[in-house]
Order: sequence, then C-alpha cells, then structure tokens
Amino acid sequence: MSLETRVSIAEAEQLVKEAFLRNGVKEAVAESVSNALVAQRLRDKLGMDFLE
Repeated sequence: MSLETRVSIAEAEQLVKEAFLRNGVKEAVAESVSNALVAQRLRDKLGMDFLE
C-alpha cells in the first residue's frame, strides 16, 4: 500500500526549511538550501515524467 501526500511547492520549501531550523541551521541558510533542494527535486521529477 502506498501513501501519498501532495503539498504545494511553497509548503514543501517550508517543511524542509523547518527541518533545518529545528537542527540549528541559521534561517538564511535554511531558506536558501530548502529552496534549492525543492527546486532540484522538481527538475528531477519533471525530467523523469518527460522521459516516461
């Protein structure tokens, strides 16, 4: 059984940022890295969908 939760891009960025903040990462760094990680995941996902 597969569980799937859909979130907006902004929600995904916020969730990742909050995880970094809970682990002591400075806010500016947490925001920058979370935005980059979510953007890369989107690029990867779009690329895979395009190839399928």
